[in-house]
Amino acid sequence: MAIMIGTIFTGSIHQYKNQGIRTKFVIIGLPVFPVSSYYKISANQGIPLPLNGKSIWHGYSRTTFLAMGIVGLLFARELPVPLLILAFAAFFNGLYSWALYTILPKEEEATRYYFSKAFDYNILPELLPQDIQLALFQELLQVYRHQIDSPIDWEQMITQGHINENNKYLLYTAAYYHHIVTGEQKYLSMQETFKPLSPENHG
Repeated sequence: MAIMIGTIFTGSIHQYKNQGIRTKFVIIGLPVFPVSSYYKISANQGIPLPLNGKSIWHGYSRTTFLAMGIVGLLFARELPVPLLILAFAAFFNGLYSWALYTILPKEEEATRYYFSKAFDYNILPELLPQDIQLALFQELLQVYRHQIDSPIDWEQMITQGHINENNKYLLYTAAYYHHIVTGEQKYLSMQETFKPLSPENHG
């Protein structure tokens, strides 16, 4: 039987509308070691990230550890108790990791719904390195200038109360990014005012 050798993406976390963080592993039958992590934007587009420990753990949990657990349980009668316990732990850890694959906290899901209505990137910025946070924030501001026909900037829109159904997604996302990038608190009240509802409550 041929053994697959090459690279594979696995360990996807924070998945929402086909975007999330995943890691590329060298594979020799099963993932052996991680090479790089990415923010996956679409099937063929991603932004390189530093190696993400959580993604790496889930990558091993769903493949290598799960396979080791299955093999251990198949030979359970021949294993000493400590190894049998490890096999059970690896097996159930793998199942737990797969169960979490598509589950997001409701608040994160609702917030990312707003982001997805504002521009092309729905990931929470706090999950990204600071330089990428800033780059996406600048892109968001370009989207604002292109889409909003107004001589005033997004901050003035908020402070002057010019918030409506047409601009609330952009303004909320700008306020959120501004808080994450700068650490300033001044627009948190706007975030609370327009705090996203759960996704099922959106039209």
